[in-house]
Amino acid sequence: MQTETIQLLLESLFSEKLGFEVLRFQPIKNSGSERMYFRVFTQNNSFIASYNNNLAENRAFFHIADAFDQAGIPKPQLLAVSNCEKACIQEDLGDESLFDRLMHHRQDEDFTEIIRPLFHQALDILGELQIEVDKTVDYGLCWPTGFFDQRSILSDLHYFYYYFVKQQPNLEINEYKLLAELEALSLQIATIPLNCFIYRDFQSRNLMIKNNQLYCIDFQGGRKGNFAYDVVSLLYQVKAGLPGGFKEEMIDYYSRKLNSKGFNTSEFLQHLSAFIYLRLFQVLGAYGFRGIIQRKQHFLESIPFALRQLETHLQDNPLPLELPALENLLRQLVRNNKYQSGKRIPAEKKLKIKIRSFSYIRGGIPVDGSGNGGGFVFDCRILPNPGREEKFRNQTGLDPEVIDYLKAKPEVTEFLSNVQLIIKQGVENYLHRGFTDLMVSFGCTGGQHRSVYCASMLTEWLKSNFDELKIETEHIEQGITFYHG
Repeated sequence: MQTETIQLLLESLFSEKLGFEVLRFQPIKNSGSERMYFRVFTQNNSFIASYNNNLAENRAFFHIADAFDQAGIPKPQLLAVSNCEKACIQEDLGDESLFDRLMHHRQDEDFTEIIRPLFHQALDILGELQIEVDKTVDYGLCWPTGFFDQRSILSDLHYFYYYFVKQQPNLEINEYKLLAELEALSLQIATIPLNCFIYRDFQSRNLMIKNNQLYCIDFQGGRKGNFAYDVVSLLYQVKAGLPGGFKEEMIDYYSRKLNSKGFNTSEFLQHLSAFIYLRLFQVLGAYGFRGIIQRKQHFLESIPFALRQLETHLQDNPLPLELPALENLLRQLVRNNKYQSGKRIPAEKKLKIKIRSFSYIRGGIPVDGSGNGGGFVFDCRILPNPGREEKFRNQTGLDPEVIDYLKAKPEVTEFLSNVQLIIKQGVENYLHRGFTDLMVSFGCTGGQHRSVYCASMLTEWLKSNFDELKIETEHIEQGITFYHG
């Protein structure tokens, strides 16, 4: 479904369920999933709205959200769900996650003192949700499965193999033996008891902070599992980079919490190492798919952190079984880590996109100085013209009043959606073929309102959907240039 159609659905949802008129949508980048998120502004408030075509996943989220409410687990309030169950509105908790707080204080001398209360709070929440949600959740409604069983474990291991290992052809592996060992490992881990509800992705990016209170988001993958999995997800999140001593302290804190609730602490500690391996394999699979294959910068940057953590864990803890082919593979990965630098894609290797707004009656279509001979040119004169109204006469397509005027016009939204489809095809093709330059120009009569607005909207859309771009946006008639990447 196109973005403008989704926004119309959300506008109806706000009007019918909450009685609010939507003033503005702000897309929220979500690099790890196909769901679409928006911050939506009304007269006095902002909200988070989402859209997802996967009904089974949505229903799991709604059900688990209800179970969280029953257990008193802090999360954004779910305010409305569309009749089609593809869209919903939630409370807006702001932009700061626990991960953001970690990064902000990373270089502080008292780093662990600052974060300790937040991690105590996170583990307190985790202990409650793992035990209490387990009492009310219907695992038959969970998505894509209700149990972290051998099939789920093997799926994670195959994810690691096919999306990370197989993307590196220089590794010396015996595929037959390696796959057999991954299956043996999945069978071994599957013998560990399933004794609680697991969040599945309980990590610092999924814990929002508002007034120093943590709130849980993105828990739609929850299922029946083992206590250790979520603890590992939080404390061994690779880019969080928590000090080893601090992790041990937090494990002890959680272990004592389990003990106070009557659960077997020795069993929890016994299986911790196996889940560290499993979680590292799972995230490397995700980094391979989102980073190596889809070329999303955040995931590429995370690979060296994961491999360094894998190297440390391999040195200190043997694999749960004797698995020579797997151990050989892991030692090759950490020894020959071509991602070790963790550097961003060099600027000279990024696709450079020049976006121009111009006037047809003044300077005309801009010249392409890259030697590429020109690129896409879109004629915005077919769109409604704010310049014909006196109140907009001295404003530009960068001013909020003009932006609101053009955003409210369905034909402008349709025009931009069509532009995005064309440019998406062009950018993906140029990236695949290793081209270095692409030019996109928007023209209108005076180069002041429509072309400026469209050039700005395309810039924001590209920034939200591609990491490996260097964007230069120039509004020729306004004498303004912006740079990104």
